[in-house]
Amino acid sequence: MNIVDQLLVEHTKQNTQLIQSYIGTDLSRLDLLMQIFLEGSSLEKQRASWVLKHCFNAQPDLINPYLNKMIAHLEQKGLHDAVVRHTLSILSEHKALNQKHFDGLLNFCFDQLLDQNSAIAIHIYSIELIYQSLKFYPELKNELQIIIEDKLPFASAGFKSRGSKILRKIRS
Repeated sequence: MNIVDQLLVEHTKQNTQLIQSYIGTDLSRLDLLMQIFLEGSSLEKQRASWVLKHCFNAQPDLINPYLNKMIAHLEQKGLHDAVVRHTLSILSEHKALNQKHFDGLLNFCFDQLLDQNSAIAIHIYSIELIYQSLKFYPELKNELQIIIEDKLPFASAGFKSRGSKILRKIRS
């Protein structure tokens, strides 16, 4: 299978799962997917990000060697929201993030959280990641709490749900 060609066939869950199954645990195929994710066209990156999310769900540890590249990739200008959303989703669910990873991620997450034009899911994953970073940076607790409290009255149901859960954890 040519991964790039298959990504461009259609944007469906079935096609995404087909590509993920093809990649499986083959590191050379995963490396090719990551190359597309990092360097492909906007459309290729968007579709590769969804496949990458499925690969992570199936085998979380396979992406460990790519964590730093994924975090650095977020700094690229003009990334499609889907790329940012899937990347933050993966990172927020990943259990192997350390302080060094958060060093490269925190400013981005705060910027996204404060950006009114960012998608709701991006806001939600950003607060989750900032909350996770508190084990390394407890001094950010008050700042995160203030931002969530300021946004809650005007927020979507999804943000209110996640924001309220995070606030309860912060206050306990």
